[in-house]
Amino acid sequence: MATKNIWYAVAADTGAAQLNAVFHRNFACILVHAEQAHLLASIPPPTCMEIAVVVKTKAELSATLENPAFSQNLQFVLSADTGLLPAVRKAAKQRDIGAGMLHAVVDNDTLMASLPLAKSLDCLVLMFKDPTNIPLELVLATTQNESCRIAKWVESADDGETSLLTMESGADVVVLQTNDVKQIAQLDDVVSRTQRQQLDLAPARVTVIRHAGMGDRVCIDTTSELFQDE
Repeated sequence: MATKNIWYAVAADTGAAQLNAVFHRNFACILVHAEQAHLLASIPPPTCMEIAVVVKTKAELSATLENPAFSQNLQFVLSADTGLLPAVRKAAKQRDIGAGMLHAVVDNDTLMASLPLAKSLDCLVLMFKDPTNIPLELVLATTQNESCRIAKWVESADDGETSLLTMESGADVVVLQTNDVKQIAQLDDVVSRTQRQQLDLAPARVTVIRHAGMGDRVCIDTTSELFQDE
């Protein structure tokens, strides 16, 4: 598995216990909405941890760029509105930081709208309405040749683990929002464990092909939807 990043999304009710748990784990970035940036004032993140700020207006964009608390750690500015994207791209380029967007996928139209965004952004954080990872599969398959980092917003460690394995390569980033400290630790443990697993690949040559007879095809990833005797 390629190196993956896990981010933590700060909520309005996130407290010191959650932030301290994140700061002592292997989370690469803290994502915070501009109106909640004050939550990081009393408990600033470590200097090695990146910050991504979601902005909704030009005023929030200016305030974020001028905030001295972000002078060292700010790595991404994410727009919450496509109309604000030109200003975000321009400001990010001037500051030599990443430009991105927080995009909600609630239907087929918003799913299709997410695909061209990957062509012009450094990071695209996707919030899916439905729990299935099929829409994420489509995004990953369509944007695999783009340099944009595809991130999925999740609310549990289990969902985060599944998202990192979708389409084998998985999302580049998982953004976890939860106030459950156990979930924070669990996601970190999962990512740390999978990145320690290394497979040594070597060239091989096919020397013989034999007919194995008829077999049954199964779709393993839908078995959780089946009931007894189905």
